[in-house]
Amino acid sequence: MCKDESKTCPFCKEKIHCDAIKCKHCQSSLLDTTNSQKIEKMAEFVIKSVGTIPIMMTLLVAIAGAYGVKAVSDVHEYAKKAKESAESILSHEQISQRLVQHTLNVQLTTLVDELSVDSRSDKATTIRKELKGLVGDIRQRKDLGYDKCSGYLFATALFEYYDKQYDKAEELLLKTEDSATKFRLLGIVTAAKAEEAENNNKIADVKSLSQKACYYYQEAEKRLSLEENKLLNKNKANRAGRMVVLGQFGEAEKIYKELINKDRDHLFYYFNIARLYSRWGKPEESLNYLEEGIKRGLIESKELSKSDLIDGNDFNNIKTDKRNTVIVRWNNILNKLK
Repeated sequence: MCKDESKTCPFCKEKIHCDAIKCKHCQSSLLDTTNSQKIEKMAEFVIKSVGTIPIMMTLLVAIAGAYGVKAVSDVHEYAKKAKESAESILSHEQISQRLVQHTLNVQLTTLVDELSVDSRSDKATTIRKELKGLVGDIRQRKDLGYDKCSGYLFATALFEYYDKQYDKAEELLLKTEDSATKFRLLGIVTAAKAEEAENNNKIADVKSLSQKACYYYQEAEKRLSLEENKLLNKNKANRAGRMVVLGQFGEAEKIYKELINKDRDHLFYYFNIARLYSRWGKPEESLNYLEEGIKRGLIESKELSKSDLIDGNDFNNIKTDKRNTVIVRWNNILNKLK
């Protein structure tokens, strides 16, 4: 607790209340310090406002989870705590609505980020289920205004994306404040629209949408720190994927090789660079990376399916190659995917 009734905002130097979490003068968030300081500040606010140990502990657990869990290793428990924190706090009018929104926002955004990086694994299935439950709970309490927070909009947009409602997803994302998550998701949605246009032979749309997706991915990278390696690398891979469609093969190759050198066990990079070389008219190099990825467990990881290879135009240069060595190697790969 601070002894004085006021303190100085570190951004605009104006006097504000000692327990303020946002400056009333410059609107700067006062929570943007270290994780431990964020939790400490929130704990002070909860104790002063509520004064009950059970509520304080519930919120502290939720906040600690929101700031400390990056891999979402125990998704069920994480989502359960998020829901408990919301339910326990909502009945206490003394607590700032902004504080609850901030906590829920971080929790939802963390789950969205994890799901958008890894969408095929068993863990991803669990995250999707828990995230959908949280979104449903918030939707039922629209009177509280929590459906306006960015985390909720990110999650809702992600589910619209899964349902291939790309325009609806884009509309929701454009309502949120600029952030790495916003631009990453906009890149993903726009890339999906480009793929849809390609399947419908709308070549002009493919180019414009791919350029737009590259822009969104670049904006996301500007906002991602080096500590967020998983998100940053996934974003680079996504951007390289659009560069392949635009015919920027050399630049995309540099990105993929950089990513593989950083993490040789990230199996989907092998599929990505194989796709690049096939479109580039280098079938042998494409097959080399597919075979290397399969050797490292690409099939067992569920990162690769037969439809990834036979649907669309990515591997047309291999499928139409008449050389016997290419045909044999290609058929061997397809047989392993049966």
